[in-house]
Amino acid sequence: MPYRDPAKQKEYYRIYNHEDWLRIKADPDRLAEHIRRQREWYRRNPEKVKLHSRQGYGYKVNRQLELVRSLGGRCQRCGYSKCLSALTFHHLVRGSWKKRNRDWLRPDFDTTKVMLLCRNCHAEIEHKYHREGELAQGMLLIQ
Repeated sequence: MPYRDPAKQKEYYRIYNHEDWLRIKADPDRLAEHIRRQREWYRRNPEKVKLHSRQGYGYKVNRQLELVRSLGGRCQRCGYSKCLSALTFHHLVRGSWKKRNRDWLRPDFDTTKVMLLCRNCHAEIEHKYHREGELAQGMLLIQ
């Protein structure tokens, strides 16, 4: 049922999926088939399961440590290195982060397109980009 209004369409699919799940739960045969399909999908897609499950959390931390070490282990602007949680990746190519969420988890991630920055330096750089955009549009900034 195609709706022109995205909110109506979302609500329709939410109700439809919920009712479908209730029908699946009520019938033991359908529930068994649903679980079998789910397990088959997990078996066929281990890389997706690893990236998006709690079991993959250790992988995420190890991958982040590996990338931080490969980028020098400290903020490339001010040298901060006390807390790993305070270090972030700044994408040098504007908008490249929009292509894929969590692309840094993939083994083929290109570290030449990012800088390792602490949160303060990252905020200053991002503010500079936003400020330049506002000045280019002729907006008055309060200093």
